[in-house]
Amino acid sequence: MAEDQNRTYDSQYLLRLPSGMRDRIKAAAAGNNRSMNAEIVATLEEKYPSPQKDLELSTLASWLDYVETGGPDEEFDDRLFEINDRLGKHQATKHLRLSLLVNGESEDMTANVILMRRHPEDDGR
Repeated sequence: MAEDQNRTYDSQYLLRLPSGMRDRIKAAAAGNNRSMNAEIVATLEEKYPSPQKDLELSTLASWLDYVETGGPDEEFDDRLFEINDRLGKHQATKHLRLSLLVNGESEDMTANVILMRRHPEDDGR
């Protein structure tokens, strides 16, 4: 509940809730150890993040570069996991992941890091 007390609010909105929703919000708030207001605001923040929380394309490009050239090849999987974890934490990119695309065989083999849509069956990485 301390987070609710530390915020500055400049707007109020009277909200009519469907039957039973108030009780569900109250239970969720208690489970998260915060006020109902803080629970509602947290839920709205998750659905409607402020624009500065969205990632810019230049950030994604720098992350891709980090995965491709950020250190020894034996750390590649760790770097890929780290960036996919970061992508999953942002509202704007939680549906994306970096993956390795391998083409060809033996000496003709090429590998590229690509940005692709995360599928529901993915383990999140």
